[in-house]
Amino acid sequence: MKISTQNYLKAIYQLSELEDKSIVKVVDLSKKLNVSMASVSEMAKRLEQDGYVKNTPYKGLVLTKKGSHIGCNMVRHHRIWETYLFRVLEFTWDEVHDEAELLEHASSNKVIEKLEILMGYPKFDPHGNPIPDKDGVIPTISNEMLLSSCQKGDCCSIVRFVDLDNTYLHFLNKHNVAVHSSLRIDDILEFDGTVVCCINNHTLHFSNYAANHIYVVVS
Repeated sequence: MKISTQNYLKAIYQLSELEDKSIVKVVDLSKKLNVSMASVSEMAKRLEQDGYVKNTPYKGLVLTKKGSHIGCNMVRHHRIWETYLFRVLEFTWDEVHDEAELLEHASSNKVIEKLEILMGYPKFDPHGNPIPDKDGVIPTISNEMLLSSCQKGDCCSIVRFVDLDNTYLHFLNKHNVAVHSSLRIDDILEFDGTVVCCINNHTLHFSNYAANHIYVVVS
């Protein structure tokens, strides 16, 4: 299978994970992969012809069972490699994504299983995202919610960061913000949804975009 096909199916799977969306819009896929809408539309036709997705005009793409299996498996490869790079090779969490992007395509399922065993069957990657097991079963965290859905005064623990770029992760790393960090929401700005938090005795502003990609559990 072509790497481009694997990347598309993985991206569709990841977007469908976000807020449990079953239908993925072409515009969202275009932004995630940083390719034109025309390129996405052309690939969508091919994926549908090959039985990986169902493409509904003006609505979006839905993975078939066949497409979901491949997308889930690629996510598994990626997150296992991120975890290995972080835990064993001591990469920082803002460095692991690009390396895992290269390694995930060159690894057989057997290699991934060996890495998984070596690390003691990790359930979550360095960003807190769940790692599907070899049967596609995904660990869950009860009561998790988006930071953007919290209220002023809530005290929370961060459980995962979804689809934030390396630059933003590097910024968080500089401020010692990571999975399991505790925070208090001091304000939510009405005009743009910025969430103002006290974390590690410092004030940090999370944009509405960031707050829609950070999951927390309220204490």
